[in-house]
Amino acid sequence: MKGLLLSASLLLSVLLAKAQPPAGDPPPADQCPNGTWHLVENPVGSGEWEWECKSLACPGDTADAKRNYYNSVTDTVFRCCPTTRQLVIYDQASRVGVCCAAGLVYLGTAPNGQCCTPGQILQDGKCADPPTIPQGPPEGCPSQPNNVCKLKKACGTAAANGLQYGSCYQITFPIEQGPQLGRGTDAAVNQYKMGGHIQNIPFKVCKTTADCGTGAVQATDTFYIQDQIGLAGDGTAAVAWLDNAAAPALISAVNAVATAGQFKGQTSCSACKCVVSLTGAASGLAMRGDQTNSALTFIPNKQSFVDLEFSQVTCDNSVIIGGATPGPKVPLLKVQIPLKV
Repeated sequence: MKGLLLSASLLLSVLLAKAQPPAGDPPPADQCPNGTWHLVENPVGSGEWEWECKSLACPGDTADAKRNYYNSVTDTVFRCCPTTRQLVIYDQASRVGVCCAAGLVYLGTAPNGQCCTPGQILQDGKCADPPTIPQGPPEGCPSQPNNVCKLKKACGTAAANGLQYGSCYQITFPIEQGPQLGRGTDAAVNQYKMGGHIQNIPFKVCKTTADCGTGAVQATDTFYIQDQIGLAGDGTAAVAWLDNAAAPALISAVNAVATAGQFKGQTSCSACKCVVSLTGAASGLAMRGDQTNSALTFIPNKQSFVDLEFSQVTCDNSVIIGGATPGPKVPLLKVQIPLKV
């Protein structure tokens, strides 16, 4: 009787041992990229156990997009990412990725991004609130009236000052009401003044006195300025030049090319306007006189310059509006003022 009980006990132990899966680690997860490893008895009841990769089907799976993922940092098994959360897969073959928590969004380029609160930014690889911009006084130019920029203004870069060789410009001062650089007050009809009797002068930018040329005026170039109206007392209206008068003399219009002044200019800003800071090629440029009777002159100090606006016009004095095609040409008005004797 005891022998029979002992034999039955041994048989039960063997059967129980065969029913339990053996201990041991599963194969690497990357060998089962779309599921998890499971120990199965094959065939059932044989006591033979083997690892089997079982696919993980997730709610929301479609033929083109699966919702399973494997977080290599926090998980040891594949999981499903709910459809209400953002799933970012780093590698499609292994399904390594991240499922952002509810309400978070992925920022940055995978796999170096982070799940952050909407409105945050990624700073040094971490979620951070955007910097607060202090509220100060409003900056920039005030609102301008309609058509305030009717003429195409010369506005350049650090390399080129915005002027073009062979092009003509109306020159104005960047102050209130923008008076023109005109000519003439009483006897000094050919001196260039702020305002003056002769207005709307087309000034042509030239490489030399023999060739106005074409192309952009570089910030390091020297150039000449040609007056298309000519001298007040010249019935032929031959073109004139801004001369090289040095203080105390004042710059005037002359026909003699030998005394034509040489200029340089760089783009700049003045009172929210794009200007050319004009100076001499080998000397400085300055204003002389009061606000209502200011004139130009060359001075020894090369650091002195005068800010002027150059608005493009055709060389026959019809206006170029913005970048549009010019309209009908406007006849020149030759203003001649009798000289005082």
